Amino acid sequence: MTAQQLKNAILQELFIPKEDWEEKELSDIVSKQCPISYGIVQQGNHVDGGVPVVRPVDLHCKYVGRDYLKCTSLDISESYGRTILRGDEILLCVRGTTGIMALAKAELKGCNVNRGIVPLFFDNDIDKLFIFYQLQTPKVQDVIASNTMGSALRQINIKDLRKISLSYPPLAEQKRIVAKIEELLPKVEEYGKAQEKLNKLNEELPERLKKSVLQEAIEGRLVPQDPNDEPASALLAKIRKEKKQLVKEGKLKKKDLEEKPISEDEIPFAIPESWEWVRIKTIFDVCSARRVHEKDWRSSGIPFYRAREIGKLADSGFVDNDLFIDQKLYDEFSKSGVPKEGDLMITAVGTLGKVYIVKKDEIFYYKDGSVLCMENKWKINPLYAKYVIESPVFIDQYIGESQGTTVATLTMVRVNQYIFPLPPFAEQKRIVEKIEQLFKEIDKLKK
Repeated sequence: MTAQQLKNAILQELFIPKEDWEEKELSDIVSKQCPISYGIVQQGNHVDGGVPVVRPVDLHCKYVGRDYLKCTSLDISESYGRTILRGDEILLCVRGTTGIMALAKAELKGCNVNRGIVPLFFDNDIDKLFIFYQLQTPKVQDVIASNTMGSALRQINIKDLRKISLSYPPLAEQKRIVAKIEELLPKVEEYGKAQEKLNKLNEELPERLKKSVLQEAIEGRLVPQDPNDEPASALLAKIRKEKKQLVKEGKLKKKDLEEKPISEDEIPFAIPESWEWVRIKTIFDVCSARRVHEKDWRSSGIPFYRAREIGKLADSGFVDNDLFIDQKLYDEFSKSGVPKEGDLMITAVGTLGKVYIVKKDEIFYYKDGSVLCMENKWKINPLYAKYVIESPVFIDQYIGESQGTTVATLTMVRVNQYIFPLPPFAEQKRIVEKIEQLFKEIDKLKK
């Protein structure tokens, strides 16, 4: 139950008429000195030192004072003398969001209202707060809503407003009911705040749980280690051996063999003995695209993705793309490298770190500077790599670097130096399977 529903239930219960209650139309309950009337139709531009006018937009608190009210001329206000305020009225909205209301502070004496508000003033035998709360009951609000007409501008006709039926007991009972309401409403407000916190927690819980799962995964605590798995050190040895061979064949440069040592200060947590801390550069080739000029954009051909398209693909696996390049240009770029199955595309501007894994037989090109490609030549499990990049610890690496910069970006130089917890091949697969199993369970919490 929401706070509003609880408030409605309280009001509904307290305003059930008893035998000694009278029932009258609103026009017969208000003071005869101040019959129900519309306010100023056209108040004109703001007049410095003029008469303050209350508008529906000003009814955002229980009480309305003079602060921030726009003013009209004295002549215009006096021409609507029936709605000049005494400073003790209920101000009821009859245009726009009909049925909302506030109470006029004493300082509003002599002010006026516009066409969207009807002031309700009562004699001493009626407690205005009793009527104020009764007008907020679901029963009366339903009557107001059912009599509100129009599409572009919703409003209730003043004749229908006058006919709204209200019940009231003797004055002493009115005051008792008001006192009870004002005793309960602060508790309802506290309940509402607590409910909002709980709702926020429930909304955030699935993502918090997922972050916790990812953290457990990259620390090697999500699945047990298997002593029969080939350790990550053996995998690294193979990668380094293959890289040396590629240098001999002239397909890599000697500088590509250089690995900056990882210091103890960089390591955020301990990992299992069969794992290794490595830099991204060691296990992926991080690269960018060749420049595609705007004049080369086409309305059909090979899809051309920017950060926004990669972000959508990362989120949903689908994008309604409207940019393309010619097959001929793509073939030319293929000579220097294009995304292949298992490569990871990473958004490098805007929302950083969104990861899309290239599918089998998928053909596209991407924008330099806004997207990076992590070429997965050494067949690291791409889903495991994606989960590492989406983990809080990895995110902290580039968020920390982005603080204080005008525009946050990921660059090849930066990404190459980020550290990465590398498990054995077989364990990478088990981790991915466990993550996906747990994520499916967590997603059920959203339903």
